[in-house]
Amino acid sequence: SPEAWPAYVHETRRYLFRRFRFDSCLRHQRIDPALADSSADTMLCDWEFQFRLASHTEDSMHDRRKLVVLVKYSLLLIALGAISGCAQPAPPEPELRMPRAIVDLSPTITRDMPTRALGRALGEKISAGFGISPATSFEVHVEEEPFYRSMSVYRIFNHVGPHYDPPNHMIEGRMAVDATPLDRFFGRARLFDFRSKPPGEPLLRSDFDGTGIEPGEIVIVFVGYEAPADPEALPAYPYLSGDAAEYLAGIPVMAFACDMPSLGSISRSRALIEEGKAGSEIIFSEHYAFASRDIPGIEGLVNLESLVGEEEIVFVGFPLKFEDGDGGPMRAAALVY
Repeated sequence: SPEAWPAYVHETRRYLFRRFRFDSCLRHQRIDPALADSSADTMLCDWEFQFRLASHTEDSMHDRRKLVVLVKYSLLLIALGAISGCAQPAPPEPELRMPRAIVDLSPTITRDMPTRALGRALGEKISAGFGISPATSFEVHVEEEPFYRSMSVYRIFNHVGPHYDPPNHMIEGRMAVDATPLDRFFGRARLFDFRSKPPGEPLLRSDFDGTGIEPGEIVIVFVGYEAPADPEALPAYPYLSGDAAEYLAGIPVMAFACDMPSLGSISRSRALIEEGKAGSEIIFSEHYAFASRDIPGIEGLVNLESLVGEEEIVFVGFPLKFEDGDGGPMRAAALVY
């Protein structure tokens, strides 16, 4: 500061006087030794101080000028970069990619749907075993005055046709339909065509191992199920073994969907019950493998033949949101790209 400058000059002169001897002043300035008295000493040292002070001041000013210029250019570059960034147009949003086809994987719900999907024999066994009727009923109410309107009450069985088996279907207290996140029912899918397998033969781990199933994919199994024509026969189809279900759940897949009326063999589960076996993990091991990991099992799909040969499929099917539901009828579809 200006107030401190005299003190700075005084202390600097004292420092220079102590540091530089008079003879060095003589050598550097080539002054006659005869002039070497106290006044000459003071004069020469004062000249040396003024020289060095001027040089130091000049260098400092030069450095300061360079620093100021550098800062100005830096600020200019930053400003230009900001302006350039603001001036750039925003990247275009990706276009909505529409599928080539939307395949309906759900049959029409009709009054005879349980019999049409399961056969009469299984419907009777369900009624006898649970004391309920799986029959579907439509109670339609129509009014024509003062205007026309139609409303209905539907009674449906929640485990026939396309439906979701939530964990609480097989394990008490586990996640219900209304608590299942919707992202479990939407995703890239892979179709496996097992129509060549005979009814009653299990799908094994080896049928899926080495096929490149990736975590998060939805596996769709097509066995070509048809309801039994014989009113006394139980449904028969290639079914998912417990070992294969454990393998898929361990990948883990996002969901398992199929055209089977049940993931496992209905005849096999009945045989285990008759043998005195107990526990969902034993009688319905294929269901348990998925339910214990909160992986959706989806049964009763139709029209899967339309997906054979397609390589880019997205499955979507959302179950009805019943409170504490232990089964969720759904409208399922496949987006084909």
